[in-house]
Amino acid sequence: MSLFIDEISKIDALVQQKVSGNSGHEKILKHAKSDTAFNDILNSNIDKNKVNKGVFLNSSSLSSEKLKLIAEIIQVQFKSTFLSFGNDSEEKSSNFNIEDLLLNLSRKSSLIDSQVSKTKQPVPVIPDSKFHNIEKVINEASKKYKVNSELIRSVIRAESNFNPDSTSPKGAMGLMQLMPETAKDLGVKRPYDISENVMGGTNYLKKLLDRYEGDTNLALAAYNWGMGNLERNPENLPRETRDYIAKINKFLNSSLSV
Repeated sequence: MSLFIDEISKIDALVQQKVSGNSGHEKILKHAKSDTAFNDILNSNIDKNKVNKGVFLNSSSLSSEKLKLIAEIIQVQFKSTFLSFGNDSEEKSSNFNIEDLLLNLSRKSSLIDSQVSKTKQPVPVIPDSKFHNIEKVINEASKKYKVNSELIRSVIRAESNFNPDSTSPKGAMGLMQLMPETAKDLGVKRPYDISENVMGGTNYLKKLLDRYEGDTNLALAAYNWGMGNLERNPENLPRETRDYIAKINKFLNSSLSV
C-alpha cells in the first residue's frame, strides 16, 4: 500500500487502542484535534505518490484533484468517528476498521469522478480557422451595431465559451445562446451559423442597451433573465443573473487591463 495508506493505518491502530484503555483514548483525541497532522500527511504523500499513486485503492491513475477529494472524505469520516467517542457504545467504536472505510470510499468512486468533472469542465476544441471567423464576425457586428467588441466577446465567452454548436438545457442556441423565440424575432434562421448568430445576438444586445440608456448591467440582466422579468422585478435579480453580470464585468476588466 502507499505511504498515505500506511499513515492512515497508524491512526487506525490508535483507534483500536480506545477499547483497551484511557491512554489510547487520549492519543485519539489529540489526533482528532490536529488538522495540521492530517494535512501534513496528505500534502507530503500527494507529492510522493505522483509516480505510484495508481496503487491507491488499486485503481487506475489518480489526479491530484481526485486524491484531495478522497482525502477530504477520509478526513470528514475520521472526524465523525472521533466525535462519536464517549457517546457511542464500546462495541460500535471497536467495530471501526480502516478496511471498511476504504471499501466505503471505493463505493463513492463515481461520486468523486463526478465532483472532479464538475470542477474541471472540458473546453471545446475550436479550429483556428473557425475562431478567426468568430473574431471577424465580432468586429463586423461591433461596427454595424455600434456595440463594444469586447462586450460582444465577453457575452459569447460567458454564454457558450466560443462553441458555435452549443445548446443549453433550456434550448438556447449557438455562440450567443439565442432562445428560439428571440432568434425568430431577430430574423435569425440558422442560429448555429456563426455570422447569423453573432449578428442577431449583437442586434439584440444593442436594442437592450438603447432601451436601458446605455446601462450595460441592466442590458446584461435583461439578456440573461429577460426584459419582462427584469422590468417586473428590478429589485429581485436571481443569483444566476447577478453572477452572470459579475462574470462578464470580470471578463471586460481583464481585457481592458491587458
